[in-house]
Amino acid sequence: MKKLHDLLFLTIVLGVFQLNAQDFSSPVKKAIGKFDFMIGKWEGVGWAYTSDGVKEHSKIKEDIRHDLDSTIIVIKGKGMSEKDGQKVKTHHALGVLSYDSFRQKITLNSWIHKGMSTVAHVDYKAEGSFVWWFEVEGTMTMRYTVSVENNHWKEIGEMSTDNVNWRQFFEMNLMKVEQ
Repeated sequence: MKKLHDLLFLTIVLGVFQLNAQDFSSPVKKAIGKFDFMIGKWEGVGWAYTSDGVKEHSKIKEDIRHDLDSTIIVIKGKGMSEKDGQKVKTHHALGVLSYDSFRQKITLNSWIHKGMSTVAHVDYKAEGSFVWWFEVEGTMTMRYTVSVENNHWKEIGEMSTDNVNWRQFFEMNLMKVEQ
């Protein structure tokens, strides 16, 4: 029995080493490359409904770059508004767009300053367009539709409890200010 256990262990270890030795960067870079239209610095305005139903307007900056030898895209976003003469943070997020070679799909991992995170599905639609979405505890789906044309980024956020009727809760309009 010990020999069988040792053989199984050795097979697994060798398999892991062989897997680690493989270079998946070419298909990953090809998949991630479809999203190169996002790369750059973006500035503009946006709005979102707060949890108490107030429409909050913000000035937004997004900095989007390749990382890990162009195998991922890192997205950093900040939004600020003014309340009572003071600048207030309305949005602060980090996202990582990546390609899973085993599942052959793109995902967007995101974190926001309010302590929430998600792993979102991503559907590439066409050059300059994609949709990302996630489910919230089985109660609703939140989706974001992005379209970029002539260095203008428009993103709309919607939510639905039945995936048929959608209600917009977010919009962002940005211009590319730096490649």
